[in-house]
Amino acid sequence: METTTVTVRAAPDALVKIYDESRDEVLYIDNTNEDGTTPPIALPLSGNYFVDVTVFDNKDN
Repeated sequence: METTTVTVRAAPDALVKIYDESRDEVLYIDNTNEDGTTPPIALPLSGNYFVDVTVFDNKDN
């Protein structure tokens, strides 16, 4: 199976979820590292993907 890789960049400690909409399943879920990136994530070439990134506001109120 052929794959491609993606790296998500966001704020540090952001929650990243990648869904395969064609199969209705979660393929990846983890937080970004202190630099705000994920490791390379391998995804099958055939698929319809949705990336959900949640950035948490850690400011003291």
